[in-house]
Amino acid sequence: GRMPSAFRHFITSMPIAICGVYEVPQFANVPLDHIISLHEAGFEAGCGFQPGPDITQFRYPFTLHSFTFSDRGQASEPEAPTEETMKRLFAIFAQTKADDRVLFHCFAGASRSTAAAFLYLVHHGMSYEQAYDQVVAVLGNLVRPNPLMIAIADKLWGKNGEMLRYVCERKGDLVYLESPSGKL
Repeated sequence: GRMPSAFRHFITSMPIAICGVYEVPQFANVPLDHIISLHEAGFEAGCGFQPGPDITQFRYPFTLHSFTFSDRGQASEPEAPTEETMKRLFAIFAQTKADDRVLFHCFAGASRSTAAAFLYLVHHGMSYEQAYDQVVAVLGNLVRPNPLMIAIADKLWGKNGEMLRYVCERKGDLVYLESPSGKL
C-alpha cells in the first residue's frame, strides 16, 4: 500500500513530496519551503470537489505556487498545459535551492505532480534515470508523468525529445510519441 507522503518525503536525496489534493493536510506539521499546487482547471469546482489544498492548519511558513490547468495529454485539448505555464513553473524552479523542501500536488498525485517533480529534479542536475527513480521512491508505481508537460519541457530546454522518450519508455506509453503532442 501507499505510505502517506508526509512520512516518506525525506527518503530521497532531495527533499520532495508528491501527493493528491486531499493528502495535502497530512503535511500541516512538516516544515516545507514550497508547495507547488497544480489544480485541475474547472473540474474540481464544477464537480463539487475542493478547488485547492486545505492549508489552513499549516504550522510553518512556506510559499504556495498555484497553477490551474487540466491533466491533458494533447496540446489541442482545452485547459491543457501551455509553454507559458511551463515557463512560469521553471521560473519557480530557478528560485529554489536543491535542499528546499518541496511538496508537489495535483488532484490525484500521479500525473501533473509527478511530471513537475521529475522536471524539478532534472532542473537541479539529476539525470533522467535518477530523477525518475527519485519520483518512484517517493510515490511507488503510481508514477504517470503528464506527457504533454514533459514534451513542452523537452522543447523549451532544447532536449530534442530525449526526456519524453525516456519517460514514455519508463511508463510504457510509446503510443504517445507518435501523437501530435509527442512531436511538439
